[in-house]
Amino acid sequence: MGASANIIVANLAAKGGQPITFRQFLAYGVPVTLVSALVATLWVWLRYLL
Repeated sequence: MGASANIIVANLAAKGGQPITFRQFLAYGVPVTLVSALVATLWVWLRYLL
């Protein structure tokens, strides 16, 4: 959780009684990252290689 916005949200969640563990963060972050990378790869491939 390197971005300052992530740190702020993690602190607010902890203060609200719902701490976010690294495993929970990864459970949401990894799929979003993979889908975003796939979409970007497809866009670049379609835009520049066809």
